[in-house]
Amino acid sequence: MSEPAGSLQVGQRLGVYQLQAQIGEGGMGEDLADPAGRRRFQLEAQTASSLNHPHMLTVHEVGEVEGRQYLVTEFVDGGTLRDWLRAERRTWRQIVDLLVGVADGLAAAHQANMLHRDIKPDNILVTRSGYAKLADFGLAKLQERAGPDGLTEWPGRWRK
Repeated sequence: MSEPAGSLQVGQRLGVYQLQAQIGEGGMGEDLADPAGRRRFQLEAQTASSLNHPHMLTVHEVGEVEGRQYLVTEFVDGGTLRDWLRAERRTWRQIVDLLVGVADGLAAAHQANMLHRDIKPDNILVTRSGYAKLADFGLAKLQERAGPDGLTEWPGRWRK
């Protein structure tokens, strides 16, 4: 099977980063976006990166090199929630503890006016130690809120 045109290769440089190995992929990550979609990706990625919470995947950098947008995130040494559930039989307490962390991360996102809109087992990463990390804000929506003096709150700032 041949590689899709423009796909990234192990060893390739992307800005200051060099790709060491492929550890996963997502459908949205392979899509090419129009200029408005690219701007939306950048805004939402930057907003997601500003949400510092222990149950959210940390975004270290958002950028673009040679027309390709990228995110640099923390490495999660486990798998997805689906993988975690299939690996062994979990007690109800283990499941509840893990999902309370996910709910806490979602509450923090909502507090910052961000709606994830794609919660599913494949978008929840779990470390080997059993700690949940909410990932993939690709379909997230920033929600505006009316504020004082007719201003609109946009995550972290007020504007007319």
